Amino acid sequence: MKWAAFFFAIMTAASVSANLDLHTRTFLGHFEATPAEVAKHQQGLATLMQTVTESTEEFRQVHLGWLRSCGIGLLYGYVSKYSTLSSEERQSFIKSHATCGTPPQVDDVRITSCEIFANRYLAKGFVATGQADVYKRIDRFLNDNGRDGLALTFALRKLGWKIVYWNTDVNQVPPLPSDRTLVGLTSDDHILDTRTALHKHVYYGVPIDSFMINFWPLPSGNTIKDEVALRALSRVPYYVGISHAGFHVWTGSYGNVTESHSFFDPNSDRNIQIGEFHPPLASPTGREVEYQGKKQMFYYYSGIIAVPPGPWLWF
Repeated sequence: MKWAAFFFAIMTAASVSANLDLHTRTFLGHFEATPAEVAKHQQGLATLMQTVTESTEEFRQVHLGWLRSCGIGLLYGYVSKYSTLSSEERQSFIKSHATCGTPPQVDDVRITSCEIFANRYLAKGFVATGQADVYKRIDRFLNDNGRDGLALTFALRKLGWKIVYWNTDVNQVPPLPSDRTLVGLTSDDHILDTRTALHKHVYYGVPIDSFMINFWPLPSGNTIKDEVALRALSRVPYYVGISHAGFHVWTGSYGNVTESHSFFDPNSDRNIQIGEFHPPLASPTGREVEYQGKKQMFYYYSGIIAVPPGPWLWF
């Protein structure tokens, strides 16, 4: 996940103070792209997508290689116990948990969260296409909005990407935990953002271009299953998705999802997960994550996906 609950609540409170209704929210700061920048961006999309997906997978394999051979990976979560340690304490942690004689150095182990991980490799794609300056403006826009996944998709749409609202079953209220209090996560929020998306074509301030809905109906209702858009997603080379008002950010390629989490120390194998897009089971990859004895991977039933323009669009 992007943050522990307390940190997300702080970020959300700041956003709400600027706009009390996130369903009609306006973003802080400003991001625009000139027609020339949009044209250059779209001309370089093939290079951007290849750079992002290849660099992400290359790092993942190196990270997993260290985990398998040494018990220490190359990532630690933003709110993990490891994140609170001094440099000397981190050295001690690595030494005590390593299963090999020469583990990674402290400087080799990098911080991660869902948002950090997604943007780290997206930035590489912008650099590869000669648009590092454009990404710097996106990055400032993200800073203005608390590193919000919604802000990222909003900015990508300015560059010609299409926003797809996804919801596993628009006719049923999913069994959301009763203790959810964060904006975008409660049953009432889910009902309102579904209604707003379907009728006003906007999701927490991000305009919606198309829909991917009812692809995994809940067993409690009689919604007709529709997998047309879901099958089309499996043809998209790269996309950026968010769940529940930007609470979780993830990237995907050809129907699979890569996600990172904030909670885990560098000896955990859960700092990166990859799998088929399957949100009703748990995370977008269908995997549950437990932290301190509690299931922290909220069950995701809706959100949006930023899809780059191309022949794979189904609308």
